[in-house]
Amino acid sequence: MDAWSHAGQWGVRCAKAGAGEVVLLEESLGFAKLSRDNVTLNGEDARCTVLHRGSVIDELRSMATSGIRFNCVSLNVRVRFERYFKQREGQFGRWFKPSLKNYATAVALGAQVTSRGGYLVVTFLLPIVSENWSLSLIKDGLEQAGRVGSVVAHLIGTS
Repeated sequence: MDAWSHAGQWGVRCAKAGAGEVVLLEESLGFAKLSRDNVTLNGEDARCTVLHRGSVIDELRSMATSGIRFNCVSLNVRVRFERYFKQREGQFGRWFKPSLKNYATAVALGAQVTSRGGYLVVTFLLPIVSENWSLSLIKDGLEQAGRVGSVVAHLIGTS
């Protein structure tokens, strides 16, 4: 499953690599259409299902409650920006800073829909000074879900 699929690149690549079924989940109608077009252009219509939902968090919660599980779940958590008047300058501009609200919840729900022995892939876009928080957010999310995991790779991108 590819949650917050954006253009669907992760899900399409998994389908091309031989995944039996791929679900691409997106809350933005524009990105959902882009994902669907990408699936069609790559000839993976039979294996990929694109779902547009108002809230990915709510859909993950519903899937977890229903007992739906996936062998591999990719979370490309969308950044939420909030007005913050004390923010005078920074990586994301004046007056705005990214909010980390619901990041751990997204990881917890992703872990709940990941089958035992499966893989949970998490991608965050965090401010450079906060990159070290990513492991804490993942740890907190796994604890919320009552799951344990191992970090296979931890990459930090800087420009």
